[in-house]
Amino acid sequence: MELRERDERRFQFDEILTRTNIRFFALESDPALQGFLTIRDKVSAHSEVHLVADKYQFVDIGQLGIKWADLKRVIDMMQSLVEDLGMLIRNSGFAWDSLDAQLANASADFWQPSSA
Repeated sequence: MELRERDERRFQFDEILTRTNIRFFALESDPALQGFLTIRDKVSAHSEVHLVADKYQFVDIGQLGIKWADLKRVIDMMQSLVEDLGMLIRNSGFAWDSLDAQLANASADFWQPSSA
């Protein structure tokens, strides 16, 4: 019985690892990812500016070729990776629906006008 269970777990682990590698390489090669990395490095981490005709200009995010749909798609890809890694490392899952609800509530509370 123990040998069969061990073999089953080994097979499941190998399945998840293979799926994780496929998902990682799909994310890594996604064209939108480079745009998000540029935003992270040159806009969020610090505001990069360029001197053009005696004026400083920020990085033009519109020139990166990414759309709102790309953000949703890349987030979904990352969530799948986080779930797979959680299963591989800790044998646990993640409650994404609960997180989404908590973030939606926090966002609504943040943007609500203050009563003071």
